[in-house]
Amino acid sequence: MKNRLIIAAIALALFVTWIGIRYRIPAIIALVLSGLAVVAFVVGVRMIVTRRAEVPTGGGPNPYIEYHTGFGAWLWGVLYILMSVFLGALAAGFWVYGNEPPTDVVRRMVASPFISGAVTATVGAAIGMYGLTRLVAGNAPFVETKLAPIERVLGGVYSCILGPLIVVAGLVRAMAPGTLTRWRDGAIAWVLELAR
Repeated sequence: MKNRLIIAAIALALFVTWIGIRYRIPAIIALVLSGLAVVAFVVGVRMIVTRRAEVPTGGGPNPYIEYHTGFGAWLWGVLYILMSVFLGALAAGFWVYGNEPPTDVVRRMVASPFISGAVTATVGAAIGMYGLTRLVAGNAPFVETKLAPIERVLGGVYSCILGPLIVVAGLVRAMAPGTLTRWRDGAIAWVLELAR
């Protein structure tokens, strides 16, 4: 009887979640996103503490699993915590503003050099950490996914180059807002001068 009640409760929760997402009910969407944020945070902390990470890759009911240990697992834990912060912010936005966030708030956040620079730098750091998970782990975590070593290394190197460049762009945006615009204008003028 107890198992049937648990199954019925899970089925009811999934049905309510489906209704909330299907008909865009902000409170239900906010609760689902909050739940995902809490799960991502707890899983991230567990990865950091235990130095073991089982990361599902691919879609479907039986995704392949990457088994990371040590520093690679720690990086995945930090990435999961960053994802939980993003999901939590999204949940708060749905809870407060519903389906239509105020455009003036979004516009002010994008126009703010500090906020947009900090977000850009954080995204760059996450890309760089993802690249490091590809490089520091070796071949063992990717046995099940059958990811070729050359593909893993090239993807990791690319992410490790791109991530710090985005971090620098975000920090420059946050600390010296007009610098990126001057660099862009200077690069355009240089290319136009070469074309003459």
